[in-house]
Amino acid sequence: MKSVVTDSSTFDWQGDRPLKHPFRNTVIYEMHVAGFTRHPNSGVTEPNKGTYLGIIEKIPYLKYLGITAVELLPVFQFDTQGAPFGLTNYWGYGPVSFFAPHLGYCTSNDPSSAWMSFAPW
Repeated sequence: MKSVVTDSSTFDWQGDRPLKHPFRNTVIYEMHVAGFTRHPNSGVTEPNKGTYLGIIEKIPYLKYLGITAVELLPVFQFDTQGAPFGLTNYWGYGPVSFFAPHLGYCTSNDPSSAWMSFAPW
């Protein structure tokens, strides 16, 4: 495995700020990026199935359900081969790097742009 260092100082936060949403009014939905967006009935467009952008496509649906917060199952880089023989590490437990978005959930295979796929706005 290789490591890539990126310069995040150029990230445009576009006025992002805390929502100040009371916790007592919070409805949390825990999901797996690929599992929630990859299935044909997910309604996600083909290039975004199984990706972070697929989650973004589903935001209107989540809001319709009354979801106010999302917890994503492991999204950091993990070794998909770190599983018993004949299986793959689907769930993402067994991290390689806690601070690198999992490249398998990105729309690009370029490790230097993975963080832009994770937070594209």
